Amino acid sequence: MDRASIGERGMVSTLLVVVDGLRATDVRKMPFLTQLAHRGVSYRQARSVAPSLTRPAAASLASGAPPGVTGIPGNRLWADGHLIDTGRPDHLVELLRSLRGDRLLPVPALGEHLADHGHKLVAVGTGSNGCTLLLNPGAVDGHGAAIGARPFGHDAFYARPESVRRRLAGSLPQAADGPFPELDWATDLIVDYVIPELAPDVLVLWSGELDDVQHANGVDGPAGDDALSEIDRRLRRLIDRVREQTPHTDVIVTADHGFSNATHTVDVADIESLIPPSLTDAVQLVDNAPGTDTHSVGALVRLMLGATPAQVAPALAPPAERAASTGSWSTDGTSSDAPHRHRRPVTIRPSSRHWAPPLARRTCTSTASV
Repeated sequence: MDRASIGERGMVSTLLVVVDGLRATDVRKMPFLTQLAHRGVSYRQARSVAPSLTRPAAASLASGAPPGVTGIPGNRLWADGHLIDTGRPDHLVELLRSLRGDRLLPVPALGEHLADHGHKLVAVGTGSNGCTLLLNPGAVDGHGAAIGARPFGHDAFYARPESVRRRLAGSLPQAADGPFPELDWATDLIVDYVIPELAPDVLVLWSGELDDVQHANGVDGPAGDDALSEIDRRLRRLIDRVREQTPHTDVIVTADHGFSNATHTVDVADIESLIPPSLTDAVQLVDNAPGTDTHSVGALVRLMLGATPAQVAPALAPPAERAASTGSWSTDGTSSDAPHRHRRPVTIRPSSRHWAPPLARRTCTSTASV
C-alpha cells in the first residue's frame, strides 16, 4: 500500500472486517454479504494459516507473515518458562514482548508500516483483547490504536494508547441490551468516535461473536444460523454507516479460520507413558485448558516420534471403542464429548528453546473472503 492508495486525511481508505470462524459456505446464509460478494470480488481459494487458530491468524493478518515467523503458533504458547495466553494483553506485553527485545512480533505489522509513512491503522475487536492488540501491536507505542469493544464492565475494557483508553473509559455503557451488544457498540464507536476523532486511513473490525456461538453449539444448527443472520444485519449497518462518512472506502470481509463439528473427543490420561523413555527429558506437556484431550495428543506425539499407526490407533478410537478394548489404553473420565473442539489442547515444550514444533502439518481450513 503506497501513498497514492491512501485517501484524504480523515477518509477511511480501507475497511477490513474479520468474522471469526466464518466458513466460506456460510456466506450464502447471509444476504448482505452475498450481495456484497456479487458486487465485488470473491476469493474462493482463501485459506487460513496453519495452525488455523484465532490469534495465530490475527498476527498473520497484521504482518503478512506465517505463524512460524510471527512467533504466535497457538492461542496459548510456552516461552522461556511461561505459559502465555495470547488472548491477554498483559501476557503479550509484559511477558512475551519483554522476552523478544521489546517487540511483540519480530516483523513489522501493517500499522507500523503505515505509521512510517504518516498514516494510521485503528483496530476494533469484539473478540479477546489480546487478539485486538495483535491486529495492531504498535498501538502500545502510539501507532494508531487498538480498542477492545467489550465495554460492559470496566474490567473487560481495553484500549491503547493510553490517551484513547482515558478518552473512552468515562463513557462506557454498563448494561448489555439484546444479542451481540459488543458488535452494536463497536459500530457506534467506529462511526461516532474512531472515524471523526482518530481519523484512521485503515480500519479493522474483528467480530468474535460467531466463533463464541459455534464453540458452544456447533455449526449448521439453529444457534449458528441465528448468529449468522444477526451478524449479517450488523455488518450491513456498519458498512452503510461508514460509507455515509467515507463513501469511497474499499471494504474487505474475510475470516480467520473455518469450522467443523466433532462427534467425540478423546482423553489423554497418562501422557508421560506415551513418550519414549529416551525423550522424557526432552519433551514436557503443559495442560492449558480444562478437560483437555491429552490421550489422543499423546498418541499423535508418539506417532511423530516413530510409532506405527497400528500402535497408536487404539488411543484415537471413539470413547466407546476404547472402553471395549482389551489393550492397555485407559482414560481418567475427565474428557467430555462436545459438539465441537477448536482449540489445541496441550502445548508441547521441548527443553531446547530453539526447537520448532511441527505445527505447520495441520491442515488449513477454508474461510470466507469477499
